This record gives sequence, structure tokens and C-alpha cells, in this order.
Amino acid sequence: MKHFLCVSVLVLLWTGTAPAQAPEAMNAILGNWATQGYGAVVRFESCKDKRERLCGTLVWAWDPSDIEPDALGSLMFEGAEFDGEIWSKGKLKSPEDGRTYRGTISQTSADTIKLKGCAAGIFCKTQVWHRLESLPHVKGLANIEPGGE
Repeated sequence: MKHFLCVSVLVLLWTGTAPAQAPEAMNAILGNWATQGYGAVVRFESCKDKRERLCGTLVWAWDPSDIEPDALGSLMFEGAEFDGEIWSKGKLKSPEDGRTYRGTISQTSADTIKLKGCAAGIFCKTQVWHRLESLPHVKGLANIEPGGE
């Protein structure tokens, strides 16, 4: 009986910690993020079909001719799950060519994230993005909508 009680308490403690981290991580990453080089803005929010997963929509591009015609307003990052440290198991879609990659996101500070996209698990590229509101010269773009100026 003591063994069962101890195991039950450990299971409750273990299962109670992981779910509590996911909402905190979700709240920390929500919002508009400027891509590396400031060529685009992606808005991260809960996925519409699975609220505990992370999705990102391309809401602005410096030069729309550099991206696929239907990329603006579409999902660029879809279905990532928080594993306690990073957002993983997500799909990252390139707005330039429409290709899809496996992707992860780690939040390195309140205003900085690191994205890693991989093709075939061996060809990977990493970018550092910044929270739009943290950039002093773009504070007026905080409420930008897809396709907005």
C-alpha cells in the first residue's frame, strides 16, 4: 500500500509539472516576431484546431514579390508541441518556395527566439528572430494585420 501511494504521488507530481509549463511557454511566445534580417513578420498564436499547439502566420513581408503569391496570411509554422524546453514536432513552411521542413523553436529570452528548420533531418538552417515590439524603430507595427501596411 505504501509503495502504491508513493508511486501515485510521484505520478501526480510528474504529470502536474509538464502541463503547467506549456501554458506559460505559450503565453511567453505569443505575438508578432520579426524574422532574421527583418524581411517579414510572423504572428505566433495557439493553433485553431489544437489550442495547446503553436502556429505562426506570415502577416507582413518587406517585399511581397520575394514570397509565394499566397504566402501572406498563411501558416508558416504549424502544430508545434512544447516538450518542456523547446517547441518541436512542428512544420515550417518557407514563404519563398512553399517547401515544408521539420522545425523547432527555442525561446532564448523574452524577446528572442531561435528557429531551426531541417530537410531530411540533416540539412538544417537556424535563424534568430526578435519580438516586434522589442525593436525600437518598429513600435507602431505591433498591431499589424496580414497584408497590412
